[in-house]
Amino acid sequence: MGHYESEAARTFMTSSEEIAQLRAIHEEISGIGKGRRDLEVLNKSGIVLLCAIWEAYCEDVADLALHHLLSHLQDPSALPEGLRRQIAKELKEEKHDLSPWWLAGDGWKVHLRDRLTVLRKQRNRQWSNPSATKVDEWFEDALGIVKISDSWHWWRVNTRMARRRLNLVVALRNDIAHRGTTLKYVEKVRVTLALNHVRRVVEATDAKVASELKSMTSVEPFADAAPEKKGRGKPRRKDPVLVASSE
Repeated sequence: MGHYESEAARTFMTSSEEIAQLRAIHEEISGIGKGRRDLEVLNKSGIVLLCAIWEAYCEDVADLALHHLLSHLQDPSALPEGLRRQIAKELKEEKHDLSPWWLAGDGWKVHLRDRLTVLRKQRNRQWSNPSATKVDEWFEDALGIVKISDSWHWWRVNTRMARRRLNLVVALRNDIAHRGTTLKYVEKVRVTLALNHVRRVVEATDAKVASELKSMTSVEPFADAAPEKKGRGKPRRKDPVLVASSE
C-alpha cells in the first residue's frame, strides 16, 4: 500500500488493538471452541469501537493534511479546482461586503482553517455513520479530494467490494446501536473480518491523501512518520471476505 503512514493512521492502528484485545478477553473467558456463550456484548462492542475510530481517523487525517497545505503552499492556486470553487462559493454567500478580500495575503489560509472547524461541526451533526458515501463527501469538502474511495483497492479487492464491505460494517454498527438485543447474533469472526478490512481501507486512504498532498505542495507529507516497516507494501496472500446475509 505504499510507505505512507500518518500520525492519524498510527493512532487508528493503536486504537484498533483494543478491538483485538476484546477478542482475546472473549477467548480467555470462553475458550476458542465453537458455540455461543453469553459474551456477545464483546463482539458488538468491537464493531461499535471500530466505526468510532474509523470516523476519528477521517477527521484527524484531514486536520493533518490541512496543516501540511497551510505550511507549504504560498498561494491558493495549487489547491484542487473543486476546493477553490467551493471556497469562492462560500465567500459569495457571505453577508459581509468585504469577504472577497479575506483571501488577500494569508487570508485564504485563515479561511481554510476556519472552514474545517465548521465542516467538523456539520459532520458531528449530520454524519449518522462513516459509510463510503459520507467519507467521500467529507474528504471532498475538507480537502478537495474527489471520491477518495476510488483508492480503496488492493490484492483481490476492487473499489466496489471495498465500499460494500465498509458499508456492511457500518450497517452492522447501526443495527447494534438501534436494535440492541433484537439484532442477529454477532460472531467473533465477523469482528475480525471487519477489523482487517477497515485497517486496509485506512492504509489506502492514507496513501491517497499523501499522494494528493505531495502533488499539491511538492513536499513529502507525514515527514514525522515512523520508519517504513520491513515488507510493507507486499500483497497479502489472504484477504478474507466479510460475509453478510444481505447486500
